[in-house]
Amino acid sequence: MSVEQQTPKKKPIALAITIVLLVCSLNGNMFLYSQYLSNIQEKKYETGQRVASDAIGAVAFYNAILPELEKLGTSAELLERNEAKFSAGAAFRNVDHVLGFLKEAHQYNGTEFAVDKLEAYFNAVQQSLAKIGGHEGALTAAEQDYLAKLQEAFHLQLEAVTAFNADALESRSLSIQIGNGYNNWLEIADKLEQAIDGHTDVKLQ
Repeated sequence: MSVEQQTPKKKPIALAITIVLLVCSLNGNMFLYSQYLSNIQEKKYETGQRVASDAIGAVAFYNAILPELEKLGTSAELLERNEAKFSAGAAFRNVDHVLGFLKEAHQYNGTEFAVDKLEAYFNAVQQSLAKIGGHEGALTAAEQDYLAKLQEAFHLQLEAVTAFNADALESRSLSIQIGNGYNNWLEIADKLEQAIDGHTDVKLQ
C-alpha cells in the first residue's frame, strides 16, 4: 500500500484529537470562569454582611442611647443623672457601627470618607454628656438646650438608618444584592450622614 493511500486514514484521527483538545480547553475555561464568578459573588456577599452588621449595630447604638438622654434631661437627682450618663457612655461601644456603615458606602461609591470629622463629632458628644448634670439641682438652660438638640439629631439619624432591611444579615441573596449596591442602602447612608452633618456645629455652651 502506498503512502498516498494511508494519509486519508490519519486525518480523521487528527481531527478527533483536535476536537477533544478543544472540548477540554473549553471545559477548563468554563470552570475557571465559573470560579471567577463565584469569587465575585462571595466578595459581594461579604460586603453585604458587613453593611448589614454595621447598620444593625448603628440602630442598636441609637436605641440604647436615646432613652438615657431622656432620663438625663428629665431627672432632678444627681445620682439618677450619673446612672443615665454611665449607660449613655456604654452605648458608645456601638458607635463604630455608625462609622463602619458610612465607610462602606463611601468605599462602594469611591468617594472620600471624612472619618476624622465624624469621630470628632461623636467624641465631642460623649465629652459633653460627661459634663452635663454633674451638679446638684436642675439642669441649666444651656444643658437642657443641648440635650434637646442632641435628642432631635439622634432621632433623625435613627430614622434614617432604621430604613435599612435588617433581614439581609440572615439572607445570602439580600446580602449579595447589597454588595451590588441595591436595596437603597446607599441612599440610607447618605441620609444618615446628612443628619449627622446637620448637628456637627451644635456645642454645649
